[in-house]
Amino acid sequence: MTELARLASLLIDLQKKDQLPIYATPKEALQFSIDHGYGDLALEVRRLWEKAN
Repeated sequence: MTELARLASLLIDLQKKDQLPIYATPKEALQFSIDHGYGDLALEVRRLWEKAN
């Protein structure tokens, strides 16, 4: 499993646990992650995603 996939899976699990709204925009999802204490993880996933593309 790549680092991006592993971290993205962890982020999704945390967001599901904290009930991120299904229709959240990427900006809203990032703010949600920051508000719930795992903004650094969300930013790292975003950085790796942008690097991969």
